[in-house]
Amino acid sequence: MQSLDALNLLPVWVNPEHLASTAKIILAGHRLKVLGVVEGSELVGIITASDAKNEPDSAQVRDFMQRPEWVVEASTPLRQLAETFWQEDLDYIPVVQGERFRGIITPNMLLKEMARSWDPLTGLSWSDRLREWGVENLKLGREITIIFIDLDDFGSYNKKYGHIVGDRVLRKVAEMIQEKIEPAIDLLVRYGGDEFAIGTIRDQAESLELSQSLREGMSHLRVAGSDEPVTFSIGVQGGKRTKERENVHYAATLDNLINLASKDSMAEKVAKKGVSPAPTPDDFTAIAGPEGVEEEITSETASDLAEGHGDNVPPPIPPQAQSDAEAEHSPVATAVPITVVEHAVIEEEEEPARIPEPQDLGPLHISEVVADPTDANSVTQVTIQSGNRLYVGVCPRKGGSVIKSVALATSNAISQARPNVKLEIRDVHLTESESHVRFISVIGTSKIDGDEQTIGGVGTVGKSLYVTVAEATLQAYTNFEAIRRGMEGE
Repeated sequence: MQSLDALNLLPVWVNPEHLASTAKIILAGHRLKVLGVVEGSELVGIITASDAKNEPDSAQVRDFMQRPEWVVEASTPLRQLAETFWQEDLDYIPVVQGERFRGIITPNMLLKEMARSWDPLTGLSWSDRLREWGVENLKLGREITIIFIDLDDFGSYNKKYGHIVGDRVLRKVAEMIQEKIEPAIDLLVRYGGDEFAIGTIRDQAESLELSQSLREGMSHLRVAGSDEPVTFSIGVQGGKRTKERENVHYAATLDNLINLASKDSMAEKVAKKGVSPAPTPDDFTAIAGPEGVEEEITSETASDLAEGHGDNVPPPIPPQAQSDAEAEHSPVATAVPITVVEHAVIEEEEEPARIPEPQDLGPLHISEVVADPTDANSVTQVTIQSGNRLYVGVCPRKGGSVIKSVALATSNAISQARPNVKLEIRDVHLTESESHVRFISVIGTSKIDGDEQTIGGVGTVGKSLYVTVAEATLQAYTNFEAIRRGMEGE
């Protein structure tokens, strides 16, 4: 159960020798109703704003301080503290850790904290707390860094040792990370099933030092019930801005940092498997764009470029002449004539056709992509070819992003061709390099027979933006298949 340890309390205090005038300034400056009185590091009393108001400025704090009626330890569970507030009808309670004063909590502060989602296994908040923290710090003009931590092969680890041991691993990892961070400048959250994230106001060099410290801490980590070490992959992004951002979209900036850090950790994980990782943005900085290709810049994709990638990305390529603009609004269709077609509709639960096992089929190729950027209620359709068969995946847009709908339709088509595979698409981003080459990155997870693995694919945008999205999604799956085959061959 989550405890007060997770709260970032403000330890504002005065000592007994301070004057009432000083206490009044501190109370007003921090908009506090209660202030702790600390001698050395020990809480010896409290003063209220109403008491201080009635005292002459020359009075000493010791002359009007009170003994607190209640004091709680920082390890107290939040639910227990809530019951104390309700049963005793209290307006505030001082918090201590041993003899050290940690701050004062009020019912409103507690209510706000309990309204957040948190993980009962590790006692950590989920990603919504990271987003709240990130936006707050960006608004204050602080530079932030995201450290993304992804456990390696945790699905296989869970399957080998069981979920009880797997839960121990997650708790031990959370405890190890908490020992390495400083709550005043760092925030740790559980981001996903086997993923953690740290938001920090350290600069990039200090953040890299922290990531190295985490690696060292993990090298000594052992969990009862397993006979092999636990490892993870880390991605670090941020902490190196050299100029003020213009037209800042705080949430988009934060999401971009999280996405880039996640991709970095995934690239490290793939490299450990000995499989060539998918291309990264840096791979495209020196590549010239194809000559004579039809660019598909719509208002939506221009927004993706402008909002999704902070100040590291140049402005989007301006729209072309009217004739080209009219062409870009027609649905994209690249077809290969095949006689057998099997349709898969997301919202209808039909019994899947009997299909040979994946190893009996040919490799997967994108056959056709149909997407209409002008109709927010249109249905996106992607067809994949395998041997002499076609598999069709569809995704109703329902007002959502066109490029996201293409990735989802592609994942549905892949699942039709490979019935034992479940794909989940997490993020799809359109980015432009400094040399104005655009690329698509797709991040998600894949499950085969219960084993989960992070997947990712990147594609350079050529003649068709939407075909590139489909190909990047398919690449994410084929990368996963390559890793899986390599593991089976070990």
